[in-house]
Formats: sequence, C-alpha cells, structure tokens
Amino acid sequence: MLMAEMIRYCKQRGIKEMVGTVLNDNEPMLKLARHLGLRLPVTLRLTL
Repeated sequence: MLMAEMIRYCKQRGIKEMVGTVLNDNEPMLKLARHLGLRLPVTLRLTL
C-alpha cells in the first residue's frame, strides 16, 4: 500500500512528522489512517 510505503520511507530517513488534510466526512481515509496507527488530531478549520 502506497501510504505504508511512504511512512516506511520517511521513518528510514528520520522524518518524524507527515502532515496532511483530511475532511472529517472522508471516512475511508480516516479508517485507513486509524488502521495504520496514525494519530488523528481534531482540528477545526473555518473558511468564510
């Protein structure tokens, strides 16, 4: 799986953080993130 490969690549190079944006209703991506053991901070972004 591509995301797992990206995580492995970053870990091998000492990268400690990957940043991305996932909409809170994108349940498939949220499920994948949980499956991979990623922490999911709760954030609120308001666009006016």
